[in-house]
Amino acid sequence: MPPDDEPVAVYFGEETDSLFLKTLLEGRGIQASLKNFSMSGGGLGRTDVRVFVARGDVERAQPLVEHFKVHGRKSLD
Repeated sequence: MPPDDEPVAVYFGEETDSLFLKTLLEGRGIQASLKNFSMSGGGLGRTDVRVFVARGDVERAQPLVEHFKVHGRKSLD
């Protein structure tokens, strides 16, 4: 796999937020994927969902991810 294609996590959180962000990224032409991680200890029973993009797309995705972290699912227009 070329280095620019390696997946890099750009966000983690609740499943619904992660899915929403994935949809936003893909709407901007940035391929994204999700991966669920089980949390152990005090978070037993919770799932941490991470959003990944290709290393080559991180710079393009970062402003959208940062805006999403501040504003959540509000309109990004």
